[in-house]
Amino acid sequence: MLSDLLKNEFVSHYGITSHPLDVDSMTTTDGEFDLYDCPSPMSILPLGSPDGMLSLRGNSETLEIVHYEDFINQCKKPRNFQEGRKRCDFVVLSTEPSRKHVILAELTSALGGVGNLTMNIEGNGNENFGKGKYEKAEKQLAESLNTLMEVPEIRVFFEGMQDKQCIMGYKIEPYYDPVKRMEHPMNRFLEIESQETGVNGAVIANETINGYGFTFRRINHKSYYQL
Repeated sequence: MLSDLLKNEFVSHYGITSHPLDVDSMTTTDGEFDLYDCPSPMSILPLGSPDGMLSLRGNSETLEIVHYEDFINQCKKPRNFQEGRKRCDFVVLSTEPSRKHVILAELTSALGGVGNLTMNIEGNGNENFGKGKYEKAEKQLAESLNTLMEVPEIRVFFEGMQDKQCIMGYKIEPYYDPVKRMEHPMNRFLEIESQETGVNGAVIANETINGYGFTFRRINHKSYYQL
């Protein structure tokens, strides 16, 4: 279980001295469910829920879901561990040998249209994401994967998986202001969005993610990832 590897091998590898440390994790046999940007303790939603941000569909296998962001937020000592360290939201893994999936998931949303995911945003400190939430999510996933793969035991665990994914799951919300709805119709960016609404979303090249044998995808909440 990844939760055990985080509490033991991860903590030892990085010399984490924060106490107590709690890994917010759960197992589920729900074949279909949604992840959403929830605080700890986490929960899942039924497939296609209005509040969902990433839909996963499978065959009722047992999955472990780890609230990775919450775990890293607890690793406050030594202080330099968290400096500039990015963290994705969740890690989802198969617990059964016959089905081997590992998914790092970063969830986000935008108003009005998918084009608003590309608007420039500022991060922590002097960080700036010129390509908006697309760029921020990609970096969160790539650097989270790098952090995990630097732990030898976790790297071996992940490398034994058959299906390795880093997924940006996103949801587009309509403007509530009727004037803005007219100025920014939901179909304005359909050409861009259409690439990411099919099953399993759009595959995007990323040197770091691909170098570890993972695939990077962007998936609109209108669709789902097939486990």
